Amino acid sequence: MKIDKKKREVALQAITAWEAADKKATVELATGMGKTFLSLDCMAKMRKGSNVVFLAETAQREHDLMVDIEKYNKLFGVDILSHVNLEFACYQSACKWVKKTFDLAVCDEIHDSMSPVYVQFYKKNKCKNILGLSATVKSERTYVIDGVEVSKEIFLDDIAPVCFTYDVGDGQREGTSRKLDIHVIYHRLDTDKKTVDGGSKANRFKTTEARAYKYLDDLFWQGVYSNKDFLVKSAAMKRSKLLYSLPSKVGAVKSILKTVKGKSIIFNNDLNILEDITPHIVRSAKKGETKKQRDTMNFETRNNFDKGDIDVIGSFKMLKQGANLKGADNVIIMSYYSSSLDMIQRIGRLRKNGNKKGKVFILVTIGTQEEKWFNKMTESIPMQEFNVVPHLNIDSLTKKAV
Repeated sequence: MKIDKKKREVALQAITAWEAADKKATVELATGMGKTFLSLDCMAKMRKGSNVVFLAETAQREHDLMVDIEKYNKLFGVDILSHVNLEFACYQSACKWVKKTFDLAVCDEIHDSMSPVYVQFYKKNKCKNILGLSATVKSERTYVIDGVEVSKEIFLDDIAPVCFTYDVGDGQREGTSRKLDIHVIYHRLDTDKKTVDGGSKANRFKTTEARAYKYLDDLFWQGVYSNKDFLVKSAAMKRSKLLYSLPSKVGAVKSILKTVKGKSIIFNNDLNILEDITPHIVRSAKKGETKKQRDTMNFETRNNFDKGDIDVIGSFKMLKQGANLKGADNVIIMSYYSSSLDMIQRIGRLRKNGNKKGKVFILVTIGTQEEKWFNKMTESIPMQEFNVVPHLNIDSLTKKAV
């Protein structure tokens, strides 16, 4: 493994900015720019024996951290684990701690900890220094506290404000991130096959995707015009679930997999539908599984993908951030919210691989709410920095050499 001089230069600039902010600040770095190495740089500069905690959203992140520590030690001739007392924890656990003291708290994807529950870690424990890490802290998520609407950014500004930003656009312009072709595939609801459930629990029947969507969309607007908030929320939830689980999308993704070369990561908000495409899914425990059993299965799945024993892997949330998957060539995004952060994290799974371009495939179901989600998701992303290729349908994609 060689040191990328440009990435190293950016990292050192970020550390200087963090130090100038009294070492209680957040660094925004595009995915793939080496946020973990930056945190290890900061640990290496701590006095020997310092107490350091590395916080993350998922336990899967601990494996990647240990792999990166091993690489870092070899590159720079140090031994991080003998230099500092390092503890790993998830935000779900750390928010319950009381009166613990740390010389440094490294907060991976710090935006994930900016909630009324998770911020209790910062309030009830003492952290001399805080290093927040994120690809982007921008979020539309808000919370109502004592009748006042509070955003994640307000929490962050109080705990560890952003001191340095190097975003996905910078990475594309300066060549520090992998060059990507983004294929936008315009998908259509099936109007012929009766493949989805309709009716009530007491009277279920099969109907087409188009009829099911129209029924739920009509319900949504009925709720809007009649000021029935419960109906709006219920219809919106069911409408979203339908878009996440369209059987026609399964066929579309299978067609993409037959067309592309190399290793692929599939993201979908409905894991049950994802299992119709690949059995190799990284997910939380299902009914009948213990957390330990699922963690073991997830580790084996990721390891098999890294070794090349399997060439397709799927996930909803657990692979979108922090996961350094080896040799991934394609990202297929079946469904999504309107969050630009989610897209940045998902396409960021395609790390640099020489001069080889990565390929991203995004399905957009026209005439549905998904079009609005796609537009919202991409409006704050510099799409002009990518090679964006639109396709009228899945057939027009499969006929081209991609």
